[in-house]
Amino acid sequence: MPLRHVVKPWARVVSPVARAVTAVPGRLVGRVPGVTDDAETAIAIADVFPPLAGSRALLLTTFAGNGATVTDTAWFAADGGRIVVATRDPAKLERIRARAEVLVAPCDATGRRQGPDLPAVAAELSGDEGADAQAALAARYGVELRAVRLASMVGGRAARTAIAIRPVD
Repeated sequence: MPLRHVVKPWARVVSPVARAVTAVPGRLVGRVPGVTDDAETAIAIADVFPPLAGSRALLLTTFAGNGATVTDTAWFAADGGRIVVATRDPAKLERIRARAEVLVAPCDATGRRQGPDLPAVAAELSGDEGADAQAALAARYGVELRAVRLASMVGGRAARTAIAIRPVD
């Protein structure tokens, strides 16, 4: 007997809102208070991962226990000598805890690759470091991030966890 696709009632609200906000990442920059992506941000990102400097999203590739790769699109921000992302995906966190090596690549808002994979090391952040990472993301994405978070709250999913990503030396 084939598996049936289960439609969650909140998905009809969350998905269109999230798509609408993430499909036009640059459209709000400079027009809406709290949405910035200025030269200072690009320089901070270029100091850590130069190919990501002009990108507002990245592809984060993690490795499963059997060696398979799992790639997700994520928003990111510079935070000191690292970039940070936030996730609600417990499977992604488990993969990072098991194997810290990841790959990052610049992409557009729809996940289309815009550059090469870059080797990196990821680690889960907690406490003040996690709060600082969330603040860095909020400073970069402002209204966009708040809209996506508000829409995703409908689903009642787990809290967001911050992840620090550093380049491999």
